[in-house]
Amino acid sequence: MTASMGGVDAYREILADLPHRFPAALVLVQHRPVRELDTLVRVLQYRSVLPVRLLKDEDRLVPGVVHVVPAGHWAAFSAGGAVTLHPADDHCAADPTFASAADVYGPRLVAAVLTGRLQDGALGVRHVRGAGGRVLAQDRATSKAFGMPGAAMATGCID
Repeated sequence: MTASMGGVDAYREILADLPHRFPAALVLVQHRPVRELDTLVRVLQYRSVLPVRLLKDEDRLVPGVVHVVPAGHWAAFSAGGAVTLHPADDHCAADPTFASAADVYGPRLVAAVLTGRLQDGALGVRHVRGAGGRVLAQDRATSKAFGMPGAAMATGCID
């Protein structure tokens, strides 16, 4: 999942509604400033029924865990299950994260583009759809900013 402006509230709402035994790993990309103390994990833990962890280099995704990509980074996934973090350019962390996930997980991948400005995620959803994955986008009525979901919808790749 990816989000920007309004994303923390959207994530908190989604995470509060998931079952205690969620069968898949979740990876969240949230546009936010790079700071010495990143409080996003703690904020999301407050409403999540699932454990929430900040991703680190060489971590492995765990089903039933919410993995948060560190601010200013994107995540690359290997067939062996390891995650590698890379510095993101110009707040575009979702596109390369989605593309990497699509290459590894193909039709088993579900990507979601939530509220946010700009267009991050739109290129990545094309990779997800091309690999046989599914793509969801938040609607205009519930988005604080509709740029990211609107750009994803404009690709024609949304389920």
